[in-house]
Amino acid sequence: MYEVKYFLIHALSDIFYVYFIYQIHELLLMSIFLKNTHCLVVDLVMDAESIREYCCKKKKVTESFPFGNDTLAFKVKGKIFLLLSLKDEILKINAKYDPVYAIELRELYTAIQPGYHMNKKLWNTITLDSTISGKLILKIIDDSYNLVITALPKKQQDDL
Repeated sequence: MYEVKYFLIHALSDIFYVYFIYQIHELLLMSIFLKNTHCLVVDLVMDAESIREYCCKKKKVTESFPFGNDTLAFKVKGKIFLLLSLKDEILKINAKYDPVYAIELRELYTAIQPGYHMNKKLWNTITLDSTISGKLILKIIDDSYNLVITALPKKQQDDL
């Protein structure tokens, strides 16, 4: 009887050990996967209000609803650099982008698509579904803002 109890305890401890090693292995694989796919683990929370606040902090930015109550447009010197769709449960933004880099982003991230109802060469629609880091979203907003500024006449650029 003693041998059976010892065998069961030993077998259970082996099973626990194997399960424990398996769990560690899974966590390591998951961390490598998350690192390589740039998934959001601990990152900035990008909701409509945080995007709005970030855009409004930029110089000479105005906001309006030129396309109805469900699309917020951010403009610099009257030129749109970002559209924020408020109609869907998952937020989407449209951002202007350098054509070469826009294609690269579309190839890297499934949440980045050619701009919806926009010039597909220059605009991307980004679905904020947490597969793109908050830092990248802020970089996309910054790049869109800067692209619009560089297209302004020199006199308007100097006013910024």
